Amino acid sequence: MYEIHLTRNGQEDFVFVGQTLVTLDDREWLGLTPNGWELTLYRTDNGSFVLGSVFHRNYPRGTTLYGALGFESLDSMFHYLGVDCGMPTVLLEGFKHQAVRRIQDLDCPLPPLVLAPPQVRALGDLSEFLAGLDAA
Repeated sequence: MYEIHLTRNGQEDFVFVGQTLVTLDDREWLGLTPNGWELTLYRTDNGSFVLGSVFHRNYPRGTTLYGALGFESLDSMFHYLGVDCGMPTVLLEGFKHQAVRRIQDLDCPLPPLVLAPPQVRALGDLSEFLAGLDAA
């Protein structure tokens, strides 16, 4: 966990202690579009979520808009994105899948893989091996 400062247009920075979970750039999913939307999901130290957004408006004027919103749960955040913002389903489902998987990885990491030493067995005398090849 570390202190995060998110810029918001016309408002004070959104400051909290947390960690980055997932970043989504809609141009990676939808291809080249006149405008681009970058979303970053954070989990705070108290278990709530913060959604940081950067909207690149290239047409008609090139401007960048910054925002950040807090949510008590992932469900409320995804409801906001899907219903209130009208996020395309393919983006919403991809973002949700990545977020849930990242949270699972952070909360229940796999234990380190313990490698067993290689098993070596004696093959016998080299002359016996060579004699077996001659017989075949």
